[in-house]
Amino acid sequence: PFALNMVREMISKGFNPDIYIYNSLLTMYMQSKDRSSFIQIYKAINNNKIPLNHHYYNILFTYFYSSPKIIYSLWQELLKSTNISPNANIYYLVMRSLIDHSHYEEVDRVVNHLLNSGLSFSPSVCALLVKLYSRTKRKENIFRILDLMKKEN
Repeated sequence: PFALNMVREMISKGFNPDIYIYNSLLTMYMQSKDRSSFIQIYKAINNNKIPLNHHYYNILFTYFYSSPKIIYSLWQELLKSTNISPNANIYYLVMRSLIDHSHYEEVDRVVNHLLNSGLSFSPSVCALLVKLYSRTKRKENIFRILDLMKKEN
């Protein structure tokens, strides 16, 4: 692939691409469904210890949506990061994958982290949680979420 070769050439000439260039490549390969190149870029980022950002995790959580074990592993990696805290969109992407693939215990851990984070529950996160709690017949939690929403507004 041309873009991957371009990055290799940049590195060989002493220019070290930053996370923004890598994120662009990840997005391009995700959209073109080029899994091999996507994984090569992912490995290059990790091997070169490139400082990460929120957009990087948004891309990964979108790409690995159908693999909840990978999603949860990436979530745990993010929590160990010293320079990035999850934002509302990251919570949404993680919970959506875990809920849609019936990984309810992990969702509860993510929800507890969100509750302790001080971030507000976005309407989309609340909708996901209502979906989860209705699916698992935990109606008392639906009321808890609705009560939280009412207090925030």
